[in-house]
Amino acid sequence: MKIRYYLLCTILLVSTASMAQNFLEVSSSVLDEIVKQRFDLPDKREVCGGTKIVPIFEGDWNEEMKGAFNYACEIW
Repeated sequence: MKIRYYLLCTILLVSTASMAQNFLEVSSSVLDEIVKQRFDLPDKREVCGGTKIVPIFEGDWNEEMKGAFNYACEIW
């Protein structure tokens, strides 16, 4: 009985080892020259259209909260 068990374990080990990927694929390339690209894009662009959000504050808002919310509206 023990011999069958050991034989079965050996067969399983050999079969799984033979099905495993046993090669290493290495691919690499190096480019020695430096490629410089310059795009002549403007620092600022004209926005044609859009919506300007002007918040009206009601309630108890301190100046710091108003400033932060106004800045968020400008970003949006």
